[in-house]
Amino acid sequence: MSSMDTNDDSKNELIVHTPRTEFQRSDCLVPWVKSTKMHLRYYHVFIKTELENLLNQISNIRIVNGYNDNGNWCAIFQKIA
Repeated sequence: MSSMDTNDDSKNELIVHTPRTEFQRSDCLVPWVKSTKMHLRYYHVFIKTELENLLNQISNIRIVNGYNDNGNWCAIFQKIA
């Protein structure tokens, strides 16, 4: 995912991501088929430390696990008192 474009102001349009391929941009539209209709949903692809940095700004949570799932970073976190 190192080739993903994250900060190119000349590319403001959202692209439609091709399923089962590497993400090319951090913001894209992902096809979602329900019944006979295809919908495009907005998808933000986090880079390695981006999600962790955002979650660290929240004072009442603890990050339990961070992992990469199909090219996007995910986190499991727990609310603390």
